[in-house]
Amino acid sequence: VATFVRTLFSLLNGPYEDTLIAWNNNGERIVVADPSRFAAEVCPKYFRHKNWNSFVRMLNMYDFHKV
Repeated sequence: VATFVRTLFSLLNGPYEDTLIAWNNNGERIVVADPSRFAAEVCPKYFRHKNWNSFVRMLNMYDFHKV
């Protein structure tokens, strides 16, 4: 499993950043409550950048889609 996917999965299923990124109520979608804050606070810790667009690009690369 790719590092990005593994990191994303651990963020979504761990107690780490659940106020900024979480599964929706039925567990089918990822919800980022505040993209700017997520990029500034979470991305540098887990993805080594502070860029929301880079995070979205990685999601797209692994076939995630905005709904």
